[in-house]
Amino acid sequence: MERKYCLLIGISIFAVCDFWSGTGFNATGQQPTPDLPWGNPLKADGSGTGGPNWVHYITNTYNDSLVLTYNYAAGGAYIDPEGRTGEHQKLQQQILVDFTQTQWTADTSLFLIWAGVNDVIETSDEREFEEKFKELRKLLDHLHNIGARNFLLFNTAPLDRSPRGYAEANKSWIHQIQPWNENITHVAKLDKDASMFLFDTHKLFGNVMDDPSILEESAGFKNVTGFCPSCE
Repeated sequence: MERKYCLLIGISIFAVCDFWSGTGFNATGQQPTPDLPWGNPLKADGSGTGGPNWVHYITNTYNDSLVLTYNYAAGGAYIDPEGRTGEHQKLQQQILVDFTQTQWTADTSLFLIWAGVNDVIETSDEREFEEKFKELRKLLDHLHNIGARNFLLFNTAPLDRSPRGYAEANKSWIHQIQPWNENITHVAKLDKDASMFLFDTHKLFGNVMDDPSILEESAGFKNVTGFCPSCE
């Protein structure tokens, strides 16, 4: 069976719960194998309610082949416009340091990058995005230069419809969601020598919040505006 690799770099924190992408993967720990395709930790525990998160599902459930996932995502991660490493919470650390310990091949590897939630929430002026996206381009160029050819970027979910968004409706960051997503869309169109895809998280989450019954996985949702009790 041919092995395919899924390397997750980045993070999304939605105000409803803590980690959305992070699974606690240790780059120096047990590496992914056919028996444990996400490597470590042993227990699939990455959601706010103590069970598998979306990373585990795309690795072990919603696919028809062996997928080995190296998930460097970490809670609180953001793009440092200064390009610094040294903190696991920086996208630079995940790509330039943690990822260097991974063995992979270009034609069977997909790089998923989901960043922006913390950048949006902590930014009061969209002009700050210019430096962040310059740094993101540098990181993508770095991955491209070492052979990466398949990328999947995620835009930011409708944070204004989260519990925190409703509570902070008058805060300036609420108005930064659209500019951020416009920048992500622009970045996804730049590379001509690579397969660059964009997943519209904003649209998916918005549709589910409008009508949870549209998907089997979300049909049981009763509350799409308040805090999850397990996450408070």
